[in-house]
This record gives sequence, C-alpha cells and structure tokens, in this order.
Amino acid sequence: MNPVSRYFGLMFDKMIEKDYEKGLQGLKKLAESFPKIDFSDLQVEEVQVTPMTVAYVAASCSKDHQEIAKTIGASYAQVGKFMASHKLKQASAPITIDTRWDDSGYGFDAAIPVDRAPAAPIPADSPVKVKQTYSGKALKAVHTGPYVNLETTFRKLRAYAATHGYEAAAPPWDEYVSDPGNTPEVQLITHIFLPVK
Repeated sequence: MNPVSRYFGLMFDKMIEKDYEKGLQGLKKLAESFPKIDFSDLQVEEVQVTPMTVAYVAASCSKDHQEIAKTIGASYAQVGKFMASHKLKQASAPITIDTRWDDSGYGFDAAIPVDRAPAAPIPADSPVKVKQTYSGKALKAVHTGPYVNLETTFRKLRAYAATHGYEAAAPPWDEYVSDPGNTPEVQLITHIFLPVK
C-alpha cells in the first residue's frame, strides 16, 4: 500500500469528524423544526383555484364545536336571505374562510358562492358582503367524517405543507361538499384548501 494513502487513511476520520458532527447537528435541527404530526395517511393535491364571487358574513365564536356549528348555521341563514332578496343563485358548495383560530376563539367568513354580484349596491351597514375569493396555487386535502375532526386533518395539511417547503399565501378555507342534513356524519365530505406559494 502507498505510504501516503496509508497516512491519509489514518487521518481521514479526524479530518471529516467536525464536518460530520456539524452535518448531524444541522439534520437534527431541521428534523426538530418540522411539525410533530403524522400525515402519511393524508392525500394531498396541489391545485390551481380560480376566484369565485361569494356572499358572506364575517363571524366569530368560541372553539366549542357545537357553538361553531350553530354560528355557521346562523351565518348561512343570513347569507341565504340576502341571496333571496337579491335573486342570487348558489353556484357551488358553501365554504368557510378562516380568518382567526387562536386562544380567543374562531373567526371566519361564512360564504356561499353565487352566480353573480348583486346588480344594486350593497348598503354599508349590511352584515352580508360580496367579494372574490383567492385565486392561485393551493394544497387540497379531502376530509371524510365528522366536522369535529376537521382540525386534525387541517393540522396534517399544514404539516405536509411545512415539510414540503410550502408557505401559506392566504387564509385557508373549507368547502362543505356534503349536505349535513341528509348525509350520515361519518360520510360527510369536506375539501380543505390551503393557499400556498
């Protein structure tokens, strides 16, 4: 064996030891920065969404699931009356656009996509407003089952986004594909959208 190669072989471990340790520390730091939730069972699709015209009510409540359901229902009732008075037709499944989820509670826009904006201007004091939704790239996950488990699916979607290098681009929203009035709770389908860049 070549004496230089032999000497180099003896010194090799010491030469790379610091870089190896530094690399392991970096890998540990990266792994610890990821959300600690298993999302391996979540089917995620990257989609391009187009804007929709929606009639909506800005609402808020506690994070109690029964209060959320009650507040969303009352908000959709307001939007429904507004749609009837302006002769607007529902164009797609109802959505809730999250505006806040923190210790103080849940804030959201309870929105129903409509076929067009109202012809007449909306009074400034109207609780129901009309706007265009987000347009662009989003991650989409399908939640099947009770609404009380939506938060878990959303946390998995956020974890997926973080570990795949996505950043949030706008507030997320839920699209209620199934009608809870005639669909068993375990069969309810909800699409969860997370706008990303």
